[in-house]
Amino acid sequence: DLELAYLLKANAMQRELYGVNHSAVAFTYNRIGKHYSNVGDYNNALVYLEKALTINSTLMGEINPNLAEYYMNLCEMYSELRIFNKALEYGEKALEIRLAVFGEGHYRVGKSYSKLAEVFYETGRYTIALNYYSRALNNFTKENKLSSAILVVNYYTAACYYELGDLENALLFCQKSIPIEFPDYHISEPLNFSYLSMVQFHTVKANALLASILFEQYKKTGDPKDIELALVNYQVTLKLLRKYNSIVVNSTQKQLTRLDQFNYIFEDAIQTSIAYYNITGNTTSLDWAFEVSEYSKALTLQKVISASRAISFAGIP
Repeated sequence: DLELAYLLKANAMQRELYGVNHSAVAFTYNRIGKHYSNVGDYNNALVYLEKALTINSTLMGEINPNLAEYYMNLCEMYSELRIFNKALEYGEKALEIRLAVFGEGHYRVGKSYSKLAEVFYETGRYTIALNYYSRALNNFTKENKLSSAILVVNYYTAACYYELGDLENALLFCQKSIPIEFPDYHISEPLNFSYLSMVQFHTVKANALLASILFEQYKKTGDPKDIELALVNYQVTLKLLRKYNSIVVNSTQKQLTRLDQFNYIFEDAIQTSIAYYNITGNTTSLDWAFEVSEYSKALTLQKVISASRAISFAGIP
């Protein structure tokens, strides 16, 4: 990895020139940590981000907005590693600094609330997560920016309500989480990955969640329109997922690994298709269920091949 080699070399030169406790050394440690994060190596990322924090906490003092960024980086890493108590610890430190510096109504405060809410969501504390997502949304909307962040907050708010069994609010926020850029979902042009990774990635998840909500609603109401809409949304989801996959197929292992987050969609889509067939007798839904099953197998094979290539490239026997 040429970029990593240059970063490590630069860091060694800086330590020799400035000594260990210098802002330039911390900056490069942070760059190295982010590089490891970008390729999905969170353990090594953590090592270098901790080094950067150790230096900067001495140089910057306790209440410094730049220090909050370092705390947030560590919150992200511990969250990725599913060490949620540490993620909360660093996330709360970042929030404390940002509140002291910026006050309520600032998008950086909103980002801290959002990240903490995500940790609470991942640990099943949905009511607390809702409270933090609400605060995040207030901060984002006051500055009228970060529309993509608002989409993400609306998605997770919907997910919290769904887990709590409140389908009405789940449906309301889930509909808000789907971007208006693609109202008919007729996507023909290739999408830029950096854009997709923030917006389209969540659009896939949002459509899948919407389908799940509608299917659960059908179980309560018995209205065939609900299950029909659920099936339509799963079909939209799979169309978007195919587009996502076509973009990340030659991307980093981390980006490919994100496809793992969609494994549940295939099973749910197939179950919905079979239920729709049982209600309507429409065999087209069974054909589509078979197509989904085959696509799921293809993605699994793609991931195995990608992992094999990565091992071969690394020289691991």
